Amino acid sequence: MGENRKIILICGPESSGKSTSALRLHKRLGGFLLPDYSRFYLAANGKNYTLSDIHLMANIHKNQLESIRGSLILLDSYLLNYKIWIQEKFDTSSEKISQELKHFKPDLCLLMKPDIPWTYDPLRENQYDRHVLFDMYKNELDNYNWPVKTVQGSYDLRNELIDELKIY
Repeated sequence: MGENRKIILICGPESSGKSTSALRLHKRLGGFLLPDYSRFYLAANGKNYTLSDIHLMANIHKNQLESIRGSLILLDSYLLNYKIWIQEKFDTSSEKISQELKHFKPDLCLLMKPDIPWTYDPLRENQYDRHVLFDMYKNELDNYNWPVKTVQGSYDLRNELIDELKIY
């Protein structure tokens, strides 16, 4: 990673506004928006995935980030999402992902609170435990000591926060 590049990570449970906020932020600031790779993978390969599939997705996502050149990168999810996904779905941990995260330092994390309605999507599977997942994200972000801004409230409040966000 180049020292002069800024990385903003948008993270949180499913159906909490990550992709919508990432697109809004990208429209406002430009830069490179790296979408959530798992959506492409699951759409192509089906919803029946294994622990190995999650590790493969995480590795591809990491390689995608490493190939990007530019001064501003917006991440619509990243390795932290895979780490929590593995904990939640398989009740285990990934030493490889944990090690990668120790070497990753975003300039800002937008933690999306699931206080907006859950929206059906055939790839989603955590309608009823989004607040538990949110707490997992919050704990992980605190453990890594990354700079965090929680995005919550109505769609209008979220949009205002995104529109007023200062990153430089």
